Parts: sequence; structure tokens; C-alpha cells
Amino acid sequence: MTIYCTSISRIIKDTKIQYEKAYLYTEIEENDLTYFISYHIKIMEKAFVALKEYINHKQKEVFQAAKFMKIPGVNERMAQILKIIHEDPDRILNTKEMESRFSVSNYTARTDLKSLVELGFLETIQVNKQKQNFVKSSNFENTLNKYKL
Repeated sequence: MTIYCTSISRIIKDTKIQYEKAYLYTEIEENDLTYFISYHIKIMEKAFVALKEYINHKQKEVFQAAKFMKIPGVNERMAQILKIIHEDPDRILNTKEMESRFSVSNYTARTDLKSLVELGFLETIQVNKQKQNFVKSSNFENTLNKYKL
């Protein structure tokens, strides 16, 4: 799995030796900040590249999910869920994961998943009296074909 967005502090942590050298060279050279500034410029460049990769990745996700948006009754979150399940047929989804992924309430996540069950894209697996998981429906492809996607 590729991580597309990296914080500057993560990049600094990953290049700890270079950071320490830049700091030491600054001290040795009577507080000449050239080394330290040069190091931080390189870090900013790496962060910028990581940000561009993250944006490209997110744009691809949205584009790939757009075809599912053509299905009546499917919102953007539901389209993303369909994309996930389409790409990873063995994936088990749950409400908590959807809450976190889309930054929505439990009610909204549950409503989206149950709507996809009603549309025939997902099936419910009862975990216990209260908790449910959701998996790709055995009729997923047939249901998708109904909408000519």
C-alpha cells in the first residue's frame, strides 16, 4: 500500500541523519544556517511531491467512482463504497470504518450501507445482536449491469 500524503515531520523523521548533520554543520560553521536551510528546502520539495501524488491519487479515486454516481439513489460516499467493493470483492465493510473514512455520523454511515443493501449491491452479515458487517452481494455484477455501467 502506498501512502500518498506525508507530513513534513514524517519526512524529517525518515531523514533523521541528514537533519542531524545539517544541525551539526551549522554549529561547526559558526552558526552558518546554509546547511540547515538547504536541508529544509529539500524537505519542503519532498513534501510538495508527496502532496501532488496524494492529490493525483484522490482525483483518480473520484474519477473511478464517478461511474457509480450514475446509479439513481447513489450519493458520492456510496459510489466510493461501490468502487471499494468492486476493486476488492472479498472486502468486509462495517459502519465504523465508513464513519472514519468519510467523516460522517454512525447514522449516515449505516444509512449509506443499508441503502446499498436495498439496491442489491451489498449483503448484510449479522455479527452479533447489534453489529452488522457488509459484503459484496452475490448479485453485484447483475445489479451493476442493470444500470449499464
